[in-house]
Amino acid sequence: MGRVETVKLSGSKTIRYCAPTHDACCELEKRGVDLGVDIKAQTYHSTFGIQSKWPRLDNDTNIYVIDEASMLPAEHLIMIDEILKKQ
Repeated sequence: MGRVETVKLSGSKTIRYCAPTHDACCELEKRGVDLGVDIKAQTYHSTFGIQSKWPRLDNDTNIYVIDEASMLPAEHLIMIDEILKKQ
């Protein structure tokens, strides 16, 4: 199971970090350590339930950060947009 980001902002806002691969997630987390920020990331497939029988979008998240978003196929970006519009 992927790791979940739980950075809290003012009020009830939450940021969720994701990346295209597990390696990219690890690098993103290492960068957070270097900067003194506790970042936990998961693949965008897990975050948005892409190619999953059980999509599980977190309703408490207000901001999504997709690291290396240019690596995502256009059809996945469209799917993410549609998923977020339903939220």
